[in-house]
Amino acid sequence: MIGEHDNMQPATEGAPRWMGLAVVGLAVLSLVGIGWRGMQRATRTTRKQALAAQSAQSKSFQQNKPNSRSDWPRRKQTNAQMQGELNLVGGKLKLTEGQVAAARNQVKQERAPTIQRN
Repeated sequence: MIGEHDNMQPATEGAPRWMGLAVVGLAVLSLVGIGWRGMQRATRTTRKQALAAQSAQSKSFQQNKPNSRSDWPRRKQTNAQMQGELNLVGGKLKLTEGQVAAARNQVKQERAPTIQRN
């Protein structure tokens, strides 16, 4: 009897090994699902915020959009001022080009006798 008792393996008590692995697997799966859901929710929130910002910009533009009829005199005056400034700068540029041409002619005249001596 003593010999028979030694060959017996003790019975394991508790849940089988596969149940522990199943619990761990389900926990991982649920965490992945929660993360996925949170990511979708965050994406949705970001899209809503972007649409709200775009809508606000559109409304702001509509409110600040210039009225072409009421702005016409101001635009015409600004155009006339800019045209006057452009003509003034153009006149100065022509004067400067004339001065450069005169200086070149003067240098050519001064160098002509030097070239003829050599």
